[in-house]
Amino acid sequence: MIKSYKWLLLSFFILCIAVIVPTNVLANYSIGLDVGWNLISLPSQPSETAITAVTSSIQGKFNSIWSYQTGNWSLYQPGNRAQSDLATMESGKGYWIHMTAAGTLDSTDAPTTAITTIPLSQGWNLVGFGNLGPAEIKTALASIEGRYLSVWAFINNQWTLYDPNNPSFSDLTVISPGAGY
Repeated sequence: MIKSYKWLLLSFFILCIAVIVPTNVLANYSIGLDVGWNLISLPSQPSETAITAVTSSIQGKFNSIWSYQTGNWSLYQPGNRAQSDLATMESGKGYWIHMTAAGTLDSTDAPTTAITTIPLSQGWNLVGFGNLGPAEIKTALASIEGRYLSVWAFINNQWTLYDPNNPSFSDLTVISPGAGY
């Protein structure tokens, strides 16, 4: 079943090892989630990373969460925990959440200030952005300039793209905390 969802991965194609993002991490956040697929990330590292704790504000409103790390998909299905291999959610990673009802993912974790290093694999990566506010994409990715081909986001049920070699074609100009890439 996991392989049947590989079409979901049109996120972040990168040819390097890490992106370093200076962060003033959010203390509290609310991420609005629409019915259907949502590509998100956690703006700050939760004090409790267990997926049931992170998703407590949307329990009963989603039927699956997917993550793609180091070339492998992981899945959490609250109604089918025997086949679930995704047990935690962390800042810096991207997640596909399939909502069956609209909801808001909330956190009240304590703030931290840090330099976040997000490990990246050659090929596709599914990542988040843990800055206090939005940032111009070129600035946010300055540490890996010239080493990625494109950045994709799925925002408001629409794909957006940043292509550094074709900026006039790009409609993704800002990256934001809470979104996945």
